Amino acid sequence: MQGYSRDHKPDLNQALLQLITSNEGNVPLYMQAADGNSSDKTAFTQIVGEYLKSFWQAVENRYIVGDRALYTPATLQVFKEEQSLFITRVPMQIKEAKELIFEVPYDKAVEIAESYRAFESTSCYADVEQK
Repeated sequence: MQGYSRDHKPDLNQALLQLITSNEGNVPLYMQAADGNSSDKTAFTQIVGEYLKSFWQAVENRYIVGDRALYTPATLQVFKEEQSLFITRVPMQIKEAKELIFEVPYDKAVEIAESYRAFESTSCYADVEQK
């Protein structure tokens, strides 16, 4: 897997270790090696799909939590097919998310912690209903 090296060592093979852990104790639940030059967005879709199919019944996991790389149409379709719930940040490249951030009046957002406010909205992105 020769390729781009962030450490400027092109002679070394590039590898990536994808890991899903539990929310309690960070116990590793699923691990997979991948090409170090692969995109997070593509890799997350694959690993989430494989994890949900292989461990859904075993651990009865209700939620998948991830960063914004998790939020792609392909990954959302996997969640829909597997009837899994997810929590992630919606990328600001999505027009509807950007509009909500800048258009929701301050007084309509609820304080959820110091310096953090929330506003509930529904959407259907990538043919997946979500809040």
